[in-house]
Amino acid sequence: MPKYFFDFQDDTNICRDDEGIEFSDPATACQQMRSTLLDMGRDILRIDAQCQLVGVIRDEQGVLWRGQLSLQVGWSGPSAMQGDAA
Repeated sequence: MPKYFFDFQDDTNICRDDEGIEFSDPATACQQMRSTLLDMGRDILRIDAQCQLVGVIRDEQGVLWRGQLSLQVGWSGPSAMQGDAA
């Protein structure tokens, strides 16, 4: 099976995959990357109000796929916070 490498970048860090994971095809690797980006975004939003993530899938020849997840959450004003607490 072909080996795919998942690289990630956020606002401050770059994590390059040097080991890779075997998948039967690029579509399966892409599904896994989408799921991983969403999980990472959920984890970040638990501690921060925004996240910017980039995920790249590579094979032995180079970059196959690139995805970006950008989320920002926050209150729109003081009355919104009071309404949520009630």
